[in-house]
Amino acid sequence: MSVCGLNVQAAITQVTLSDDPLEVFAQLRIGTGLDTYENVGNWTVSVVNTPVQSASPRSILSIFGQHNVAPHAGELAPNPDTFSFQFTLLLGNNFQYAVTQVETQSLSHGDHADQWFALVRPDTQQNVYVLELNGTHPIPEPHQYALMAGLGLLGFGAYRRVRA
Repeated sequence: MSVCGLNVQAAITQVTLSDDPLEVFAQLRIGTGLDTYENVGNWTVSVVNTPVQSASPRSILSIFGQHNVAPHAGELAPNPDTFSFQFTLLLGNNFQYAVTQVETQSLSHGDHADQWFALVRPDTQQNVYVLELNGTHPIPEPHQYALMAGLGLLGFGAYRRVRA
């Protein structure tokens, strides 16, 4: 199908989705048409592709993400801080000039901290973009706890020397 000289494909198709309490990963193919994609589970992932007619055909890709569960006691669920970003994608003859775009955000609200990573890259063989969206809820590693305990012991030692 062709609209205004653009070859219109299915706008958003899911390639991969992994949704567990500590991490979400979605890989989507983004075509040239108007479309939406949404997955609601442990995480909410919502993507909207909106074509914009201009001298250089382009599309606005809007991304929204939110962590819906609290992996640890005392954390807010859902996390009131949400990942929200927009990419501008070149279409039509300009597709050959398309570049890879990246956005990262760290969101924390109280004890609930999430990290988001979004990458959109052109797939010139298929004339689509590939969106890779990853949200994680980082958990401190044992060596981080050991470092904090070691610093606490050093502080306690310094306190005792000053006091003596």
